[in-house]
Amino acid sequence: RCGPQAVTYAALAARVGALARTLRRHGAGPEVPVGVCLERGVDLIVALLGLAAASGATAADLGGGFVSLAVFGLALSLPLVVAVLFAPARALLDRISALSRRIPRWTGGLLVVLGLWSIWFSLFVSMNPVAP
Repeated sequence: RCGPQAVTYAALAARVGALARTLRRHGAGPEVPVGVCLERGVDLIVALLGLAAASGATAADLGGGFVSLAVFGLALSLPLVVAVLFAPARALLDRISALSRRIPRWTGGLLVVLGLWSIWFSLFVSMNPVAP
């Protein structure tokens, strides 16, 4: 279900497969850019899954991408998660916020460092499992 539209898994799989075959016939594949401009809905889901299928993506590829996205989201929100779960971290943030009235540049610098750490994490940490 996506808004007022509903589709069964079998119908979704059939539409995705048909679109993937059509896209491959027209030259779509890995490393070939394809534009998508659709409103949110079932058609957008079909288009995105069809593009992934036409490029040779498997369920494992897509699942790994979702895991990477989830870990990246956690890395972005890690300072907030720590602050919510641990009282000493909350106390530290309270002290930092009190300092922000007197030392706003220092507090801003801390936020910049945390943001850079999040960017570094997303760019340089690989979520690919090591093969045995």
